Amino acid sequence: MLEETEKESLLLVQRAEMIQNDDWQRFYHLTRGWYFLGCAQYALKKRHEALGSLRNALHNEQELCKVDDYHIFTAEKVAMWKYLADLTDAGTISGGEQ
Repeated sequence: MLEETEKESLLLVQRAEMIQNDDWQRFYHLTRGWYFLGCAQYALKKRHEALGSLRNALHNEQELCKVDDYHIFTAEKVAMWKYLADLTDAGTISGGEQ
């Protein structure tokens, strides 16, 4: 199930990157795709990949807020910050990047 979520999320990111002339749609779908991808990678214990995906989700959410100051990903941002904190702590405890 998580592997399928990871694959589908990557496809969502790839499709969203192709959106032109509509920054709101592009950043909205990039945020969703990177968020779901990062959550799946987090659950699969793919630490390095999850860090990158969750950071990409936060970056795209910030870009979305520049287009429309709507803040529709507030709940997801709370989860992302928690996951990033967990992943960062895990890296510190284990001695760095895996």
